[in-house]
Amino acid sequence: MPVMESVRADARQRKRQRTTGQGELFGSEALYDSTHFEFLRKHYESRSQTRVLNLLQAKGRVNYDNAWDTALQEPLVWESDLKVWIKRWVKEGRVRIDGLTGKQQTPKRGHNHYLVWGGSGKRT
Repeated sequence: MPVMESVRADARQRKRQRTTGQGELFGSEALYDSTHFEFLRKHYESRSQTRVLNLLQAKGRVNYDNAWDTALQEPLVWESDLKVWIKRWVKEGRVRIDGLTGKQQTPKRGHNHYLVWGGSGKRT
């Protein structure tokens, strides 16, 4: 997202230069305000996390693929966010991951991994 905003700022700057013949005083980087992006990302990340928690609490046991679908319904939320939440919940003992094999420590889509609410944090 920051890269996209920077590209947009560059395009706006080029357009202004073509129409007015004047360059920017501080360059296109000054036009990009990351605080808005960060605000939106935190907002959607919070909503997404709440959705996943509500799903886990309601169902008790949720396929990771369904948790992924739920988490990524919000914009600016990525699978890495979901994995961070799960890791924290496991550490806190709120969630258990079923179906991990061998050295697997994080769930993956399409591997029949389940998140179990109220788990002890241990794998089974």
